[in-house]
Amino acid sequence: MKGAVSSYKACSDAIDIIEKLSKKIRSDAGFKRKNHCILLLKRKMLNGLKKNTKPGNVLDLK
Repeated sequence: MKGAVSSYKACSDAIDIIEKLSKKIRSDAGFKRKNHCILLLKRKMLNGLKKNTKPGNVLDLK
């Protein structure tokens, strides 16, 4: 599970960097941030995700 959380965080961080660079160089490539959804089937996976994402980005539907 740690590997999955690390991979998610690395991808999220990479998207943040791409967004910042796109704005900095005033790219006309059309970068646009999209919402995404992750389905977790186990409670311990949700707890791990909550610890490693920005506050408010995780919705717990119990």
